[in-house]
Amino acid sequence: MDEINEFLEEIGDSLQEKWLAYYTANRLWLVASGMYKEQSFVQEMNGVRQNASRPSSSFILGVVSILEPRLSQILPYWFKFNSNKEELINKLGLNFDLDSVLAHRELESLKMQQTQAVLLPEAEENTDIEDNRTPCN
Repeated sequence: MDEINEFLEEIGDSLQEKWLAYYTANRLWLVASGMYKEQSFVQEMNGVRQNASRPSSSFILGVVSILEPRLSQILPYWFKFNSNKEELINKLGLNFDLDSVLAHRELESLKMQQTQAVLLPEAEENTDIEDNRTPCN
């Protein structure tokens, strides 16, 4: 079981990114189809506890087992020793509100763009160049 736990910790970060990418690419049809059944929980983000929601653990595990094929090889062993899907979701670091995380990232990206914005100096008028325009009649 220790090897399984080590593997789950090893793939956690990359699996979170794959899960977010999948959700981002498929959000519209997931929500519209009703396949995205939300489960409520309390989430702490940046030191603030808030009500959050995410898909059911079964839905998440179904998707991520395809996104990370090695996980589908481990799942039978996990469930042989522990049938708690919520514990597995926590171990994989997937117990978060997708929309909140994506909104937070978008906000951080906008802040970064603002700080990186470079203002160009105002253009100086060049009086040495002749005006070669011809008047229109």
